[in-house]
Amino acid sequence: MPLPFMKHRRTSTTPSIPKEAAAPDEKLPPLSPERLPPPPPPSAIDVANSPASFSLNTTSSALTANTNAALALIESGNWVEATELVRKNPEEAFKWASIKSKSRRNLNEGSQSSTTSARRLPLHHACLKLRSCCNKKAAADLISALLVAYPGAAKERETKHGCLPIHLAAFAISDNNKVPVTIASSSSNDITSFPNRNNNSNTAAATNSDEEICLSIIQDLLKVYPKACRETSEGGRLPLHMACAGRASPSIVRELLKHHGTEAARHRTKDGYLPLHLVALHGCSSEEVGW
Repeated sequence: MPLPFMKHRRTSTTPSIPKEAAAPDEKLPPLSPERLPPPPPPSAIDVANSPASFSLNTTSSALTANTNAALALIESGNWVEATELVRKNPEEAFKWASIKSKSRRNLNEGSQSSTTSARRLPLHHACLKLRSCCNKKAAADLISALLVAYPGAAKERETKHGCLPIHLAAFAISDNNKVPVTIASSSSNDITSFPNRNNNSNTAAATNSDEEICLSIIQDLLKVYPKACRETSEGGRLPLHMACAGRASPSIVRELLKHHGTEAARHRTKDGYLPLHLVALHGCSSEEVGW
């Protein structure tokens, strides 16, 4: 004869569901983040660290409530007003701001978008916005004013990719109207020998003017923090890698090599990329580049 407690155990193997839990109109509570299924495995290429997929371009950006006035003016393209503000109120150069941006990454399975948040100083944002700035002289004036107000900003890293201002400037300084061309081999080992084959004198004058201004920006950043050319960002990228990925002009590449030395051309990122690999991948800014 079964004992009473054994009988109770056999009949209670399937617990009864309370009526309130079985109500058909009641919605189940959402899963907490800890109970969500794990994300799919990453691609064979680590897109977070791969220089091939690195991009500072965003589809949209939004400044948060704690954004300082200087950074807001930079975002809206008011470079002259931002310069005047920083000169009158140098404390603006010290203020960090959070920026939310929506970026796209091309994966093997297709394009995906994600929203990220980064903290930057006005100097970071000014260097990054050089890529879309049409008035390079106004941008150079602002960057100079920011460095005068807060020289230590040249040593600060933004939080998205761990970049110093010089990383952002080296990547953002480029002529987007130039078409990538094939790298031509050169027998010369002189890193300063970059031939110029531009036959249009008007175009050459305008390009050279902007190129000189962009070069002065890099020189100003290196003057304040000379060791910046040897600092790596996320994935082990030197400013030289960033310049090559952004299709910077030969004068920018020369300047970075002059400060770092030829060993910079032999420095590999964590993924094994040399600066030359990024030139081959993203194209050249000039018609012929000799290494």
